[in-house]
Amino acid sequence: MKKIIATLFCLLAPFAWAQENYGLLLAPTSLVFAPNQSVQALTVTNRSLKHANHTISLDDEVMGPNGGTSTQKEGFAYSVRKMVRFSPNVIDLKPGESQIVRVMVRRPAGLEAGDYHSHLMFTEQPAEADQSVSSTDVGAQKPEAKFMMSTLLTLGIPLIVQHGELTGALELLGLQPWVRKLENGNDAPFEIDLKRSGNSTGVGFLTLKDPKGEDIMVKRRVSVYREVDAVTLQLQPTEYGRTYKGPAKLTLYGDSNERAPVIKALDVQIQ
Repeated sequence: MKKIIATLFCLLAPFAWAQENYGLLLAPTSLVFAPNQSVQALTVTNRSLKHANHTISLDDEVMGPNGGTSTQKEGFAYSVRKMVRFSPNVIDLKPGESQIVRVMVRRPAGLEAGDYHSHLMFTEQPAEADQSVSSTDVGAQKPEAKFMMSTLLTLGIPLIVQHGELTGALELLGLQPWVRKLENGNDAPFEIDLKRSGNSTGVGFLTLKDPKGEDIMVKRRVSVYREVDAVTLQLQPTEYGRTYKGPAKLTLYGDSNERAPVIKALDVQIQ
């Protein structure tokens, strides 16, 4: 059985794409428990044309220096697995049906201030193998098992638990020289260096524009978990940006969109 994970493990990946191509709609697309918050509700909707049966679990997804994440089975210092409970742990939805999942947090005594995080995972369960009966030459009946190869899909969203006084900041360090094309002929991404400090997730919004305000790079909300202090993020050029050469402005905003205050703006040259 093969499992495909369509999730926000890399916090730069567009989560809307994952949901659009998956059929399971989760709202909201992340759960952040403020320091004084202990209960939240998540709505799960089956937008596909088939029956949806999923188990719910928690995985620890640990960020690396490239902004992507990998699963860590044990020993993750900032895991929420021991402080989070949810109900139900299995959802069974007909096409168009919705289900509320309640998520509860109990912070242990002596917990240090800061962000803690895991991912809430929804894993599709395989359909039961069909059993059919075929006649033999002598008239006896013998069960014939039919095995169906299926692809199991998993969708995950970040679950962040905050505690105590939070101190976190994200700093824009610069844009690495752009090579434009990879060895396989595909467009190379822009590589942007960021630094995180404090005891919480660093959140911002990145844009790269020409002097007229045209987007050269796909603008994106970014998050850097507290287990990493520095990352090099890869963001794709826009159609216009693929052939652009000249001056540009790289900007990091302090929240999830361009209306937020500017943390830092750098004048760069696209070769």
